Amino acid sequence: MSRYFLLLPAVICCAAFLAAADNACGQMTVKEVPLNRTAAWERHVAKLQNSRSSALPPLRVPSAAAPGIFASKDLSTAGDVPLEWLERIKHASARHGVSAALLAAVLKAESNFNTYAISPKGARGAMQIMPDTARELGLQNSFDPDENLNAGALYLSNLLREFSQLELALAAYNAGPEAVRQYGGLPPYEETRIYVARVLDLFKHYSRKLG
Repeated sequence: MSRYFLLLPAVICCAAFLAAADNACGQMTVKEVPLNRTAAWERHVAKLQNSRSSALPPLRVPSAAAPGIFASKDLSTAGDVPLEWLERIKHASARHGVSAALLAAVLKAESNFNTYAISPKGARGAMQIMPDTARELGLQNSFDPDENLNAGALYLSNLLREFSQLELALAAYNAGPEAVRQYGGLPPYEETRIYVARVLDLFKHYSRKLG
């Protein structure tokens, strides 16, 4: 019997450690997670992905000049949101819980509001959605502006929920979520970092325009 009493403190300490680790993961951001992610982190991500709440977690919005993100070029040519896009953006914003200014920024950076844009890699429509992603999102017609915008807004909303930080969600939109998971933070791709900086600056620009 005495042997069991000797083991009891060790069992209690182990349980306390695991509980503390699981709670800590609940506060982690993707940048703070090591590449060999723990089981507790995987459970935390699964909980975020399966959440039915429409509320997005608080976002840390960095400066475009933050370490690892390149400053983008002058925005004097960014202009206003085209009138034909204003109501679409407001509707998609309300439907998916994503800032209207952020949707405008992504539209500008991705296609310059071009409904029929096709990238060299095959991304289609104003939000430049790849065919595989379109199928996952249930997007039927990539060149329908309303369908494409709503699919892109849904995708961005999912990325914001998973990664919690705006620059990581944008990096995932550009390079794919697996790249952000693989590197445990902002991927070391120059194209992606320039893209993130560009959208962040456009986001600030359209925030002033759209209120």
